[in-house]
Amino acid sequence: MAFPKIIPQSKELQRIPNPDDFALDSVVNTIFSGTIDRFRDFVEEGRVLDYARNIVFHPETDSAKIESRQEMLTAFMNSPELIKLIQDTTIEGTPHYRGNWIWRFDYRLKRAEDLVDYVTGLAKKLPETENPQLESFRKYIIELANEGERLQSLRAALTDIEKAGTLDLKIEFCCRWYGYELGRASIEGTLSSGKKRSISDDTSIYMSPSKFEIPYETLLLEAVQQVKAKGGRNLLARQTPVELEIHVDQETGTVTGKATYHKLDFFGTIFSFKKKTKAVETDLEFNPEKITAGKFTYAMRYLKSKEYFDFLEDFDTDIGEFAKAVVELRYLAAVADYFNGLKEQGVQITMPKIAPTDSKTTEATNLIEPNLIGKVELGDIVANDVQANGDDNLYVITGPNNNGKTTYMNALGIAQAMSQAGMMVLAQDARMSPKDNIFTHYIRPGDLVVGESRYAHELSRIMGIMKRATGDSLVLMDEPCSGTSPEDGKQEAEGVFKTVGKLGATGYVTTHFHNLIDTANGLPFAGNLHCVVRNENHNGNGDLVYTFKIADGSSNQSNGIYLARKMGADEEGLAGILTERAQKENLKLR
Repeated sequence: MAFPKIIPQSKELQRIPNPDDFALDSVVNTIFSGTIDRFRDFVEEGRVLDYARNIVFHPETDSAKIESRQEMLTAFMNSPELIKLIQDTTIEGTPHYRGNWIWRFDYRLKRAEDLVDYVTGLAKKLPETENPQLESFRKYIIELANEGERLQSLRAALTDIEKAGTLDLKIEFCCRWYGYELGRASIEGTLSSGKKRSISDDTSIYMSPSKFEIPYETLLLEAVQQVKAKGGRNLLARQTPVELEIHVDQETGTVTGKATYHKLDFFGTIFSFKKKTKAVETDLEFNPEKITAGKFTYAMRYLKSKEYFDFLEDFDTDIGEFAKAVVELRYLAAVADYFNGLKEQGVQITMPKIAPTDSKTTEATNLIEPNLIGKVELGDIVANDVQANGDDNLYVITGPNNNGKTTYMNALGIAQAMSQAGMMVLAQDARMSPKDNIFTHYIRPGDLVVGESRYAHELSRIMGIMKRATGDSLVLMDEPCSGTSPEDGKQEAEGVFKTVGKLGATGYVTTHFHNLIDTANGLPFAGNLHCVVRNENHNGNGDLVYTFKIADGSSNQSNGIYLARKMGADEEGLAGILTERAQKENLKLR
């Protein structure tokens, strides 16, 4: 039962080398990490998250496939009942150990029941769409649920297992002075479908209850007492062999029986000169407080397991195939649930329009970084516009630290990856061309290997980008070449910037090397962006206010001395710290 693939993905797509650089990995974890705790079943822990990383970290370049994913997400977002069904339904996972027969049978049974329920639910709730992949999957599920021969046979088996049946027991025993000697017990079960199964129980009467939990001792005691009461025969005193027949109707809950023994046929013996016996039958009425149909449930379940265990096990392959489809369904449900949740919070979201690749379009209005949601009050998050095309697609971003340059690039990179995954982006509107990859140059201390300088690592990363990037790539660089002297850094950063421009890739570079401002002004396809800072005068003291807005133009203003003075880390502030310590700690100063 190979389920058709739902989400189309082109072959040989490039993987984003460092999705954690621009916090894309954090967004994926936010959307999908909850699936690890939520779905501990046959799909197995983490598979939805792994699938999501495969989709998001491999940017799809085929516009038709991207738009197909967008259509699917829209259909899911408009079907909250479908999202709930997918997220609330699980199927028992494959165990790593073996239990007793009833545990294994119940486990198989539960998996089969869940499969039928899941497929039936999907057949009812999958929406009709014009999307060819989703519509093909929907029709397959409907046919499977309503007309599929295997699923119909599974439904019939589950019904047969669920419904009550009957049991017929034949027990041979003999009363001895020390109790009862059980000769043979055979059990035949008839399922509701008419199928029959039989077993022999060779468990000793003294091992009560038996392995099928049949209360033999109670049955025999009841038989002996009723035979004595109704026929005057003391089976125990005579040590008489008896054949006991018990009929259990689980549907009506009744237990009836008949005891048969043989006694001497006096006249027959005289006339034939041979010992003759005749059968004596006694109908039994069991005390419902002691013997109920429920006492035989275990035995009936064993017979059902003998009939259907292998049949249910045969569906493991079907369930495994279904698991592949469910991974895709849960991926779509998680994404739809995430964006529906953002919408409920009042976050602006939009389905980006897909522009031709050669137009090199990257446009968004009021774009925000998704990782800020929940960490910052929604009203305090600053949105920014993005505008790039084939004529202008290389930008230098200048301005003070901690004023939104890196966040701006992160929001841009995340939006690009999410748009190519067929997701919505956090903006008022957006229009984007597919990029073949997203290359980043973000340096963190943890990236360095032993014995490697920061600058050597930077150059290695830069060379790696130039060996792989194309004119259809997105390149994000955060303060490249800052790991060496200012003089060398300026020269190298300018060379890197020009090379990205020569390549034709869409690029954004944050820097404190102000010579790049002039470099960008001198290139026809490049431009400058800067962090907007307001100067405010309070009581005669000049103060800078960071707005976290990114606007056209450049910033030659260096705010390092201002920040040091504001934090009390300039020369005067540091001297004050030492003076205070000298007074309190008797610290000697030169």
